[in-house]
Parts: sequence; structure tokens; C-alpha cells
Amino acid sequence: MNLALGRCPRVSASVICVLALWCVAGRAVGAFQDSFASARTLAIGGAGVGIVGDPDSLAINPAGLADVGADGRRQRLSASYGGLFVGLSDGRSITQSYVGYGVAPGAGVAWKHLDAGGLYSEDRVAVGGARRLGSSGRLALGAEVELMAWDAAPTTGASGAVVEDLAGPTRLGVTVGAIYTLTTTEAVRVPVGIALHHINRPDVVSQSSVVEERLPVRTVFGIGAVSARALWAFDIALEREDVDVRTGVEWQAVPGALFLRGGLRLEGLALGANLTFGAGVRVSEAVRGDYAFWLPLVGVSETLGSHRVSIAYAF
Repeated sequence: MNLALGRCPRVSASVICVLALWCVAGRAVGAFQDSFASARTLAIGGAGVGIVGDPDSLAINPAGLADVGADGRRQRLSASYGGLFVGLSDGRSITQSYVGYGVAPGAGVAWKHLDAGGLYSEDRVAVGGARRLGSSGRLALGAEVELMAWDAAPTTGASGAVVEDLAGPTRLGVTVGAIYTLTTTEAVRVPVGIALHHINRPDVVSQSSVVEERLPVRTVFGIGAVSARALWAFDIALEREDVDVRTGVEWQAVPGALFLRGGLRLEGLALGANLTFGAGVRVSEAVRGDYAFWLPLVGVSETLGSHRVSIAYAF
């Protein structure tokens, strides 16, 4: 279910869940399209295809796994939890959870979970790897295989009897990516990246469906500029007729300790606009905590926005 609902009119949680069921029962192209990016990435607008370099790479660009261990710590663990459109009128909650683990040189595994008010859920387990090529190591290539499954609550009639109980399939999805560093000067590093999600186009309709509906390939291009104290990232995502733009910046207010972030997401080229904000605190050399806030400027209204918290541990 695509929860980038900035392009939709005002809705309640029930409507969102109905849309989710419509996606999986009829046109399944909306399933398995949610962003499980960390709070850090979401705070800079969700842009990260060129700059990601931790276990969250399995949510953005698997080529980023090549940077796990670059700081001398061979293992990384990350966890995120988010509430989407908090404070919806009917009291339902939509949540996302992500746990990722990466180990040098360039391997990782992740679990992703979406719960749409108990009416619809997705679970995914991803395994990926990445390597740097060439003597300069500027090019990183990565791939990810994802086991995907969804489930929907039974439909009941007025008497309470179950009218329909859709059985969700379990499918494999494949994502590939690359990151190339244009410059490696001490002042500024400029990486560019590309990620192709679901290149095998798995069929994700219910097991009882006689109509095949395959996920579209989602292509995301990204570029960034990274210095010792700041970074900028820009992504453009293409999926069928949709074009999404994401950009943001991060500044170290206290070098290495306090990170301030802001960004902008344009869903469908401004059909939906979202502002993103966030901050991060490095508790120790090994632990960093992050928070992100996502506010739709149009579309979903009368909510407290979307929130995400993450923690990263390197050891």
C-alpha cells in the first residue's frame, strides 16, 4: 500500500485501510511500495539512494552495504519504528517497523513490517550483499532478495459471519543498485546512485485471484554532496507515470554529536507536498539516536503528522 498519501484528499484511517484492501484484492500495484527508511533518511526528505551506507541500505539501495565497516567497526545494527498520520479520526494507527543488521565486507539482513490498523499487514525479510569494484573503489554494486507476504483481516457481513477471507501470497522480490563516487577530495565527496526495485515484478494478488497483477519496477536516481560537517541529498523516483522528488540537508550543529535535518518530498511532482524535519544525537562513538517528523502540506489533514524514531549501533 502506498502511504505517500500527500497526493490524496482528506481521509480517515478506515478509508486508508479500505484502499489497502482494494490494492491487494484488485489492483495490487500499491502493495509493497512503502518506504522503510530510517528516521535520518526520512528527515532529509527520504533522499538517500546516493548516500546510504548502513543496514538501512536494504530499504533504499543495497549498494550502500559496501560501506558497512568503513569506519573500522565491522558490524552495524539499526532499528526504526514509525507512526503514520498519527491522530486519525477513528483512532486507528498505521505503524512501520524495521530492524537491519550489516556486517563487513558488505552483507546484510533486514525485517520490515507494516500494520494498517489491524486490517492489513505486510512482512518482508531481505538479504543482500554489496562489493566495491576497481582499484579506486569508487564503484559499489549491490543486490537484495526479499521474501514478501501480506495478510488482510476477514470481511464480515451484518450478522458477523465471514464473507471473504483473502489469502495473501508469499513472493520473492529482487532489488539491485549501484553507487559511484564522482570525487573523493577531502573537502567534498559527491556520490551518485541508482536503485531498481522489484526488477522481477512479482505477482502479489491474493492466492484466489484469477487475474495476475505484478508490481511495477521502481527506478530511483540519487546524488549527494557530503562534507565533514554537512550533506545534501537529492533523489528522483520513477514508477510508471509517477515521478517523485525528494531532497534534504543535514548539518552538524555540534560536530559529530548533534545533527539537524530538513527536507521536502514532492509526490507525483507536487500533487502531494510534504515537509520533513528531524534531529539526531550521537550518544557515544557507537550509538546514535534519530527522530523524524513528516508533515503533509496538502491531502491528509487533521492529524499530528507522521513520526519515526531510529537507533543505530556500531560494534
